[in-house]
Amino acid sequence: MCWKAMEGCTINLDKLNNQGLSKMPKDPTPIPRFFLFGEAPKEVDHNFLHLEEIKDRSAPLHGQIRPHMHADLNHIFLITQGAGRILGDDADLHFDGSHILFVPAGTVHGFAFSHDILGYVLTIASAHLDALLRTHISLAFPPALQALEISDRPTLHGLRLWIMRLGRELFWEAPAHMAAVEANLLGLMADIHRLSHRQIRMVETPVGPQQRLVARFREHIEARYKEPLALNTYLAALRVSETQLRYACQKVGQNSPKQMILDRRLIEAKRLLLYSDLSISACCRQIGFDDPAYFSRLFTRQTGVSPRAYRAGRRQIA
Repeated sequence: MCWKAMEGCTINLDKLNNQGLSKMPKDPTPIPRFFLFGEAPKEVDHNFLHLEEIKDRSAPLHGQIRPHMHADLNHIFLITQGAGRILGDDADLHFDGSHILFVPAGTVHGFAFSHDILGYVLTIASAHLDALLRTHISLAFPPALQALEISDRPTLHGLRLWIMRLGRELFWEAPAHMAAVEANLLGLMADIHRLSHRQIRMVETPVGPQQRLVARFREHIEARYKEPLALNTYLAALRVSETQLRYACQKVGQNSPKQMILDRRLIEAKRLLLYSDLSISACCRQIGFDDPAYFSRLFTRQTGVSPRAYRAGRRQIA
């Protein structure tokens, strides 16, 4: 399933700049990891589901939430009023008015909200979300920061109703409590799915063996991309041949297995360059490269700019 980013959305940049949203807070330390924002990391319960109003967490911080990430938590924001900006990895999204925002687990994200922001943020444990998506294969969750515009009041009203009903079930326990929670969560996700379909014509394809193999490969990459592993190590763990994996990666992602591993390491390198004050040599070592000169050449070849130029350029934007 494909999701709409910010294409075609009119943004009032003067409004954003006047409210101080053109600046994002910087942190000299490596990317903070939280449970919920500002809360110490802890193990996530597989069925974790949390709902709160955006202003409850943003207002004490004057709308400025510094870049951070959650290892096993995914967010769905329902923005009902206001404007803002999301900055993370290579994404820099602005929104104005009613939107759905998606923040998948493991994604760096920071926010600058206008003073009049209103809406809700629903947080779902990855294990819970994955179980829902396996059971209801017509639904999906985007793999990167995404925004979906809500252009009509009836749709916004319907989404708010699902949120309110879900909130009621989360904050009190009545008979069939868990069934009601899941029913309202599925109803919300189904309406978001339909909203996406009304905006973009999409063709859904069934999940086949190649997609499942690539998904497993991505899980292994995510677990071990900081280690300088040979491709054969991944092949042994997946119990497939290089030909099988190469075919699956080309068919599903139009990329080679080695490039997929490298892409994940470069994403982390970009995060470290942008969100920390670690030296380039230290960033290099953090993602498993021993030779800073080789890392710099590789980064430049893959991105078109040197690590130093990337850090300087992106920080000027931020």
